[in-house]
Amino acid sequence: MTLRPLRDRIVVRPIERVKSDVLHVVMDELPNTGEVLAVGPGEFDKKGRLIPNPMEIGQRIRFGTAEEYLSYPRMEVDGEELIVMSWKDVCFIEDSNGKNH
Repeated sequence: MTLRPLRDRIVVRPIERVKSDVLHVVMDELPNTGEVLAVGPGEFDKKGRLIPNPMEIGQRIRFGTAEEYLSYPRMEVDGEELIVMSWKDVCFIEDSNGKNH
């Protein structure tokens, strides 16, 4: 199935955080890191101009969790859990060098 988000929405594949590479202990909190799988076109401002969505497919992002202040629709597509959120809920983008923006 192909998802095509609308307006300022993005589809994210959550990435589980691991405490240790040796023991592979998964933390007991919801994931707050993910990979962008699909991006909406953007949204219109009050003058009717399209403000493009700044996110790109493949970016690794960090976002708030439901315990903090946000709640996102979660869905299962082809056996994989995905999250739909606004790009405005993204805290930062991880660079391929491991740096944050």
